[in-house]
Amino acid sequence: MKKFLAILSVFSMMLAFAACGKDGEAVETTTAETVAETEINGETAETTKISAVSGKTIMLKKENSQDYVEIKTNADGVATVMKVHKFFADDASFKAAVEKGAYGTYALEVANEAAREVIYSDRETVEGMSYDDILAKAETAAGYIIIPAA
Repeated sequence: MKKFLAILSVFSMMLAFAACGKDGEAVETTTAETVAETEINGETAETTKISAVSGKTIMLKKENSQDYVEIKTNADGVATVMKVHKFFADDASFKAAVEKGAYGTYALEVANEAAREVIYSDRETVEGMSYDDILAKAETAAGYIIIPAA
């Protein structure tokens, strides 16, 4: 349940970024280019959509902190790994998190002492999810802003 709420909050963060004017303009341009590409090449819309998101990273920024989540997709547009970037306000909290190591299914991947950042990695939560599945969950997550795939 905690894992689901964490993902849900990450997706909400990503949605908030998508609502910003400049990010929205970039999405509109990409959509127009994709439609033009489909018409010119005669590809199906689904094929173009998958190629537009394959190998991309979706980011969810937490609204009230520096924490964020990145979800990477493979060449088929399917999520393969989720990395949670957590920043700590003080050295004691950072050291406690590093000593604890894993957080549920999230494995501690990197501990950056200079920035007091811990990066957790998890494949189980997002493995096999499509780009659209991720965005659908992100839209319902409270407290997160969606940063479109780059």
